[in-house]
Amino acid sequence: MTDKTTIDIEAMRDDLMRVRDELRLQLHLAGMDTRTAFQKLEAKIDRFDERVRMRHPVQELVESFAHLKGAFTSIRDSWRD
Repeated sequence: MTDKTTIDIEAMRDDLMRVRDELRLQLHLAGMDTRTAFQKLEAKIDRFDERVRMRHPVQELVESFAHLKGAFTSIRDSWRD
């Protein structure tokens, strides 16, 4: 894996963590269903972080990133409505 790829993967991880942290701050306003969905996603981001540190295949990480980012963004956007 090249340094450029490593930087891109780490930037994706950082982006997910930023969105996660933003959602965590808003959880006190959320209903139980939203909290449960967030907790499930939070466990998945922890596994994603572990896979980044273990240098899993880039394509696998990119696919996981897209899924997780979409799920976190969906929860965040539902609060903004």
